[in-house]
Amino acid sequence: MRLAQTERRQYILTAVILFLPLCFLLVPLKSKSTCIIIHCQGNRIIAVADTRSNLFSKDGKSKGSIILQKIHRVNNIFFAISGHYDQHIYFYALKALQQHANLDDAINTEISSTVVFFDSAMKAEKKSSPDSYKKWLITPVAAVAFFGFNQVNPFIVRIIFFMKEENGIPKIYPIVHNDRTTVALGVYEHIETKIPQVSPQPQYSLSEKDLVNLVLEEQKHHPNDVSCPIDILTVTATNNALTRQPCK
Repeated sequence: MRLAQTERRQYILTAVILFLPLCFLLVPLKSKSTCIIIHCQGNRIIAVADTRSNLFSKDGKSKGSIILQKIHRVNNIFFAISGHYDQHIYFYALKALQQHANLDDAINTEISSTVVFFDSAMKAEKKSSPDSYKKWLITPVAAVAFFGFNQVNPFIVRIIFFMKEENGIPKIYPIVHNDRTTVALGVYEHIETKIPQVSPQPQYSLSEKDLVNLVLEEQKHHPNDVSCPIDILTVTATNNALTRQPCK
């Protein structure tokens, strides 16, 4: 793989606008209704995620929540997402990994598809829901993390999508991080100081219990957005195991 080149690459998008339905009858739309932590611990990667997904109708009214697995896999690559229109981000990541065996190629495809979609979707949202639109100017619209092993070497790649306006037109800008020991997605402002996302000490590590407790701590502050059960995934170069810790 050529991960070191990913951050330097310029993502040049074509003028073709990918048309997709912007909403379904009931869809998870809320950016902050998740808490996911992915941590590289020596020769293994541990990912923990809450399982709450809030549902909204087409007009933005809350329709309760469901339990949803938020860690996904295609072949030997795992991924997790958070953000506005997260069902679209899931589709783009899934399709990119299915199309490309090379991770760099998959990342480029996922980024291009996501940027084209959001450029179109946020133009529509600016007209239909201006109050909702404004908040995405100060918070990321979406994030996706890919992780796994390149033969024997672990990797975590996180892409964060930001929106800015140029001459009143929304534009999406992806930021790629591939040098992180630990990454978080969704809600993590109350535990951020406890998750050194670039570890200066190679021996630094968090246990499964530590990571689960961090998600549960965030749940205390955002019970309507983050909640158990908690999924725990452990990945090594040769094996992986997913378990679900029920609410206590």
